[in-house]
Amino acid sequence: MKKRIALAICSFMIAIGGIGMSSLPHEELPVSEELLAEAMEEEEPEEVIEEVAEVKVCLEGCTLEEGHEGECVVKEEDIEVILKTTSMERDLKVKFVNKKTGKVISGADFKMKLTSPSKKTKEYSDHDNDGIIWVKDIDGGNYTIEMLELEGYVTAKNLTAEVKKKIEYKVVEVADEVKSESEVNVSQEDGAYGGAEKDDSTSGSAKLEDTVEYVASTKKEVTKTTKVQKKDSFGQLVYEKQKVDALGQPMYAKILSESDEFHTFKNGTCTRCGAAENKEPTEAEKHLNEKGHELVDADKDGKCDTCNPKSEPTEAEKHLNEKGHELVDTDKDGKCDTCNPKSEPTEAEKHLNEKGHELVDVDNDGNCDTCSPKTEPTEAEKHLNEKGHELVDADNDGKCDNCNTTPTSTDLTEGDQTVASIIFRKFNLLSVSPNRFIKYDTKSAPVYDTSSAKVYETETTYIYTGWQTIDGATYYFDK
Repeated sequence: MKKRIALAICSFMIAIGGIGMSSLPHEELPVSEELLAEAMEEEEPEEVIEEVAEVKVCLEGCTLEEGHEGECVVKEEDIEVILKTTSMERDLKVKFVNKKTGKVISGADFKMKLTSPSKKTKEYSDHDNDGIIWVKDIDGGNYTIEMLELEGYVTAKNLTAEVKKKIEYKVVEVADEVKSESEVNVSQEDGAYGGAEKDDSTSGSAKLEDTVEYVASTKKEVTKTTKVQKKDSFGQLVYEKQKVDALGQPMYAKILSESDEFHTFKNGTCTRCGAAENKEPTEAEKHLNEKGHELVDADKDGKCDTCNPKSEPTEAEKHLNEKGHELVDTDKDGKCDTCNPKSEPTEAEKHLNEKGHELVDVDNDGNCDTCSPKTEPTEAEKHLNEKGHELVDADNDGKCDNCNTTPTSTDLTEGDQTVASIIFRKFNLLSVSPNRFIKYDTKSAPVYDTSSAKVYETETTYIYTGWQTIDGATYYFDK
């Protein structure tokens, strides 16, 4: 179409040139109507191909292909990543580190899979792009870390790391986490400017605030009972109560002495206290007890040669036979000075002969205070005399707890009980009941009542609050 318009214009110009432009008015210029009409016909537009100017060749060293317009951008190699981990107590901090520079890589959205000791797997993401994923509140043990692929980075090798069950105090390496101001966005890092959104579950970069309220420093001892039964110094298992004997006394392994009714003999020796068995005496022993000397019957006439000699015994021998002691007649009056003293014995001597103990008459009323006390004994004293042990009725049921008998009266005054208790402790039953007793070696092993409750070991721990120094290290304990 453009060519035809051009031909029409050329024809038009030629016509104008031949006629002379100055002699004809503009509206009367001759125009070829056929050419003009043909030029104005509507036709489909033709596509115009514009030729592009020759492009510049890229600068030397550029990796882009020839024919690229604009600046040449040199491609960088992928960054090789290595994983580093730390764990203090039930946590795991994973750092994504540039192997070449040794620094933590920031600005990338790293992701990882974490496989627990129980083989459970969970994915975590570095949402704040600081190059660190911090996983908290997990069980102790060995975890496997797998870095997921990320464009522009060489995937690190899988790593196994141990999560500590309890806090372990040691120097933590943080040099690889330090960045210069040019490497970070200060307005996002500084909490004073509002900071950026953070994922507190996987990052330790949350805004710091007061962690705990102040509490005073205290140390409280706590005693806890274990499940191990206690043993005493003799190696015996300990029970709450000690066995008591027939007299109501606490029992011990060793008995020093006891009255005849408690003996148990074996091979002539008491198995309880070690006393020798008192067998029926022989004729010789009987004679020795009765006559005071050995039975001698050399001629087998059935008579003791010592008591019945072949000749008449002397007066001294007769006296020895009759009275059982030597004839003493110093003044030669024909009377034994021992049997017939010159003066009558005193009342005290008579009492000693008759009763076997000393006459005590403090108030000079003619009565022995030991044999005939001035007042009737209390119920507790009566019980002590009859049963050989103190009246104890802790549950006030009217029965003695030691022997399970009912006393004649339970209306004992506090003073009476105190007196009976003192007598019991002071004489240990021996003075009050001399014919019925058991005496223990209280330094020997106690005999436990195994039907009573067991006694268990205890262990002592401490509860701390506030600042405390333990084994040279300082800690702060909240309330």
